[in-house]
Amino acid sequence: YPGAFTYAGSRRVMLYGSKPAVRAFHGESGRIYLKNEHGLLVCAADRCLWITDAVFADDGSNAVDRLLRYETLATLRGVALSQLDAGRS
Repeated sequence: YPGAFTYAGSRRVMLYGSKPAVRAFHGESGRIYLKNEHGLLVCAADRCLWITDAVFADDGSNAVDRLLRYETLATLRGVALSQLDAGRS
């Protein structure tokens, strides 16, 4: 459906603004590596992206301000693994 989103724990985060990182930096997919005036630097295996505008879907609060460096956002792999774990319980 419209818009990009991810999860921070159990909270849905709606992503409204982003821009590609200029410098090459690689890391664990979904991890927030840097937080500064540019936003949140989130990495993947092959590139990084600055998240400049994001809000929590449940209350509309600014996610960029509230998320912390080294927190992890949901990745497809993470979602798939959590579904497998849930199915085993």
